[in-house]
Amino acid sequence: MVYEGTKDELNFEITDATIEDYEFIANARQDIPMLIKEIRRLNLVIKSNNGNCK
Repeated sequence: MVYEGTKDELNFEITDATIEDYEFIANARQDIPMLIKEIRRLNLVIKSNNGNCK
């Protein structure tokens, strides 16, 4: 990855990336928050079951 510009600019070039890499990057803004929300939900389920994961 090559980064150009100041810390406030998001100008960068990705080299040697696969199509899957580009798809991951394109979807990350939506996917990562959803994954974090699901992890928090599952942690609440575990806590409500006193840590019993059956």
